Amino acid sequence: MKMIKFIILCIFLLGNISPVVFSSDENIVEYDIGIENNFNNINLEDCKCETLDDYNILTIEELISYIESENYEDFSKPLSSRNLPDYFCWKDYEGEDWTTPAKDQGNCGSCWDFAAMGCLESIISIRENCSKLDPDLSEQYILSCLKGAGSCRGGLARSAFRYINLTDRRGNYCNGVVLESCMPYQADDDIECIDKCENWEEKLIPIIDYGYWYPDGSENDRDIIKTQIKDYGPVIATMLFTYYVHGSNNLEEWGWTHNSADDYYPYPGPVENANHQVVLVGWKDDSNIGKGGYWIVKNSCSSEWGYNGFFNIEYGSLNIDSIEIDWVEYNPDSYNNWSPKVNSGGLYFESINEELNFYGNETVDPENDIVDYNWDFGDGTYDKGITQKHSYSEKGIYNVILTVTDSIGNIGIDETWAFIDESNNPPEAPILKGRRLGQKEKEFEYTFYSNDPDGDDVYYYLNWGDVYWTGSWQPWIGPYESGEKITLTNIWDTNGEYVVRVKAKDKYNAESDWSILPVKIPINKSINIINPFIMRLIQSFKIIDCSLYL
Repeated sequence: MKMIKFIILCIFLLGNISPVVFSSDENIVEYDIGIENNFNNINLEDCKCETLDDYNILTIEELISYIESENYEDFSKPLSSRNLPDYFCWKDYEGEDWTTPAKDQGNCGSCWDFAAMGCLESIISIRENCSKLDPDLSEQYILSCLKGAGSCRGGLARSAFRYINLTDRRGNYCNGVVLESCMPYQADDDIECIDKCENWEEKLIPIIDYGYWYPDGSENDRDIIKTQIKDYGPVIATMLFTYYVHGSNNLEEWGWTHNSADDYYPYPGPVENANHQVVLVGWKDDSNIGKGGYWIVKNSCSSEWGYNGFFNIEYGSLNIDSIEIDWVEYNPDSYNNWSPKVNSGGLYFESINEELNFYGNETVDPENDIVDYNWDFGDGTYDKGITQKHSYSEKGIYNVILTVTDSIGNIGIDETWAFIDESNNPPEAPILKGRRLGQKEKEFEYTFYSNDPDGDDVYYYLNWGDVYWTGSWQPWIGPYESGEKITLTNIWDTNGEYVVRVKAKDKYNAESDWSILPVKIPINKSINIINPFIMRLIQSFKIIDCSLYL
């Protein structure tokens, strides 16, 4: 079967194209964007990453000659099942959610990284047979320590798996990835590898295999994808996310306004190219839908987008099932150092001097070796045990902390709140003010604030409608005093229509509704003249570059 060839390219309107890099130590050629730029700030003694001497750098002419002469071969496809159900999803398999919470990649073209880690997280939970494990792997470790895998300017999930699996200096001399707590995400590929936690080698979670294959978009290949999801776990798909047709076909805007698990993005017709990677976690067949159903997908636009960060998309839409499928494998016997996943039982409500039952029995540990449960009830008293009874003598809101320890000293912590003759109200929807008509490449100020009925401090989640905004990346900013006015600035680099969104929450995570402000950056009628050679190149290959928008 003819393989779909795709390249990661960084294309500039001025006619400059960065070199494309390929590794010469494998039979299968892999293309990575901007690797020559990734090594500028690496401390090789600390990070142990490779240098450019390990690569051959091709000019565009050499690359085209190589592609035309290369005899490509597809990886073998899995077999499809004849008994596929109409519906299957790892979000509710056997009544449990085997996926992990959706994250926010921020202003960094690292969708490939989040797709790789999101897929691996689910595979770990499934292989450990522990749906509540919810491992949180470090995307920043991939960006900072495995530089050959990609950058904030783009990459591929299978390259992330490849470099995780390598045990030479390209893979940081070890197979594995660390947890988020060891190296938190900062949406910045200039963060040095040395910034990870101490004893990080002891915390590495290894993989045992990975691979990829090329679907053709046919019904048979969709069945193969479904079979692989059902029998082995979630997989990674490649798609065109930045399909910017204003209105219902704008997928990014669609996700902000379609928040039901029953909504699905409809087939918009055939499109070219791809620039985004996501995790397929399930499907639903429906004869009332033109293409016969939809995929259930985990994205990396934050839990505020879609329904808790997930979305549904009709079969065949935006090339989601016709570009590439990536998979990864994990052996639970290869890692025995999981910390307990603690659940303190959620919010508690009671009256003064009335006994409250506190529950920690939803806490899990894959090794089943928890030895200690310690409760801090927030009023200066403490106790031990999986469950406990406690009463409060004064009205108030108390911060309750459950700390759990296993036999080798790993600690897990979860916090909640006990409301004693108290209630909590979410903040009001923020007031948002600023220019509705702007100009590209010019800075504009936007002011917002929210009043909390209880006078609590407030946090804000702000989305400019364009991921390339000025300032450092944070999913939520704050805390700010109730009613305090905050002014931030943004620069839109591209003409178009954008929607600025902001919502508020208090320290108890009670959230307001969204406030929105449409902003129009007028279309520039000038014509960009593109080098004819670049145009031929664009038309010749499928382009994948998460960095263009996501």
